[in-house]
Amino acid sequence: MTSAMTQLLNLNADKREEQSAMRRFFRERKISESLKVHIWHCYREQSSKKHNTLLQTDVKYFSHMPQRVKMQLARELYEPAVKDFPIFAELAVLQKGIVSKICNTAIMERAGTPLEEIITSGVQAHRAIVCTYGDIYYESRLLSA
Repeated sequence: MTSAMTQLLNLNADKREEQSAMRRFFRERKISESLKVHIWHCYREQSSKKHNTLLQTDVKYFSHMPQRVKMQLARELYEPAVKDFPIFAELAVLQKGIVSKICNTAIMERAGTPLEEIITSGVQAHRAIVCTYGDIYYESRLLSA
């Protein structure tokens, strides 16, 4: 059996185990039918559309590259999005190289999934969110009320 087949079997086993745990949890905690249906819908939606975008952290070699090359990569990945922020565009004029430093030290890459709440009403944000690939949909409860 190839390692790819073994990996696929393990993924399917993990998924079955997780689904079994969810069913048991719902049964033991007597979760309402309407909430179970909603949770299953979210689960299927998210698991069927996991991100296909390869992240920088998915490539092990990148963590072993020379720092100078890592900096170039970060600059190419993030600088266009960072420069879209007026404050950083102004900083770039005032201090040469600052945007590059920001790209290398202050940005964390992550991929989201459909239905994932990245902004939660009533919860204080501690980071800025910049979408560099795909789309983010935001609906304000204040405007829809």
